[in-house]
Amino acid sequence: MGLDPEEPAFLRALDDANETFVADVHRTQRVWTDLPGLHVPQSRPGRGRPANKRQASAESVTVEALVKGFNPQD
Repeated sequence: MGLDPEEPAFLRALDDANETFVADVHRTQRVWTDLPGLHVPQSRPGRGRPANKRQASAESVTVEALVKGFNPQD
């Protein structure tokens, strides 16, 4: 049984193997241009329970917004 090309695990496996590939993604898909890294945000005193869910340390952008920044030769 092979990996489904629409599954994120398949694309990660290609990336891990340093393979160059093209994938069809929806224009609203959010991506990072650099590895975002994960961290647990600092809790704010007096603002409920302490945070314990990891979050990306950088903001993501939509594929559509990323492509709008490309030059025609890209």
